[in-house]
Amino acid sequence: MRTLFLCGLLLIPLPVPAQVWHELPPMPTPRYAAATAVLNGYIYVIGGIGENDALLTTVEAYDPVRDTWIRDLPQLDDPRAYAAAVVLEGRIYLVGGLEGDTLAYAEATDDVLVFHPATGWEDIASLEEARYGLAAVVYKDEIYAIGGLPREAQIFSGRLNRQPAPLNTIEVYDPQQDRWETVARLPQAVAFASAALLGEDVYVIGGLSSNIPVTLIQRYRPATGEAVPLPVALPQEWWAGAALTYRDRILLLGGLGGARGTPLATVYALTFTSGSPEFRDLPGLLQARFSFAAATYNDTVFVFGGLDQPEGHPLDSAEAASAAILTPREAPALPADFTLAPPYPQPFREQVTFSFSISARLPGTPVQLVIYDLLGRPVTHLLNRSLPPGRHVLSWNGTDAAGHPVPAGVYLVRLTQGPYHREHLLIRTR
Repeated sequence: MRTLFLCGLLLIPLPVPAQVWHELPPMPTPRYAAATAVLNGYIYVIGGIGENDALLTTVEAYDPVRDTWIRDLPQLDDPRAYAAAVVLEGRIYLVGGLEGDTLAYAEATDDVLVFHPATGWEDIASLEEARYGLAAVVYKDEIYAIGGLPREAQIFSGRLNRQPAPLNTIEVYDPQQDRWETVARLPQAVAFASAALLGEDVYVIGGLSSNIPVTLIQRYRPATGEAVPLPVALPQEWWAGAALTYRDRILLLGGLGGARGTPLATVYALTFTSGSPEFRDLPGLLQARFSFAAATYNDTVFVFGGLDQPEGHPLDSAEAASAAILTPREAPALPADFTLAPPYPQPFREQVTFSFSISARLPGTPVQLVIYDLLGRPVTHLLNRSLPPGRHVLSWNGTDAAGHPVPAGVYLVRLTQGPYHREHLLIRTR
């Protein structure tokens, strides 16, 4: 057995819970039904609905590096809510949504805007059908607008009640032609569904169909135009949440669940590794919420605003979690001689020990042992070199790469040897 020690400072007092999600600075403007997109390292939160059911023109951006909000940005000319936003070729596209001063007098729009930091917001070709509560994805340099509610939905008393029949059409936008075209129809028309691209397929998940929540997962394949329902259902009725692609899975966050529409804090990972959908419970949000904005950036999941009850006030709260900690990678076909034991002690205050074994299958392959923070950023690289096969022990005293003590909280330790990797959560107390 070989033992390696890293010497340094120590911290003291008080334990903290193993919390995967953590709070971010609140949004300057409380809102729900906003669109969000990531551009040039900033997370834009666009429009939405604020206090007194007023539709918003405000655009704000969160800077994850400086952990601050930016407000001095080009605003929308007209208020917009329940739109979809995507990024294509360095621009944000804002598709459809509701337009109007207040929710009671808003109606669906077919307008589409494009934003570039140098030029601001500009109009481009309109959708063939006005729609809000739609989903949108980018596939091979084209934008797909999916489902939603039509123009006739001018008033919806009680926010999500008494809605007309949703749309089943899928439109595609060709930026070279500046033109939208209806290319397919979903088997089941839905609004307030979530959509995510995984590989060559677009998965349309949950939603409302004629005001009835569904457990349906629909798959649309842009390359062939095929749209089919999948034989496996969601764990419960689900809509007004968010679906985000991360690596080989789709993360389903928050939303409304059940026939009565209960606000949820749940997070699921949806995978298709065995050919059929599989669900895995993940650590839940700090706050139950729906109709919120969500995005992934730099291996981190961000959630902004929303509502926590159907007749509540818009939220200004924001939270984030490292996607690597939220859903650790599962290395394929790990050999029996590649292991990472749980850290000891757990939690730790002054020093923690990692016991691991290196496989003989990859002789000479460099081995990394890295500590990550909640945002998925490397805190320190404890090891990055070849080791002989067999068992090793390494101790860490809780300092970062610069030798400074890290604060109490939750971290991730990851052992990697070529394609093999194992992870464990790591808790530091004061």
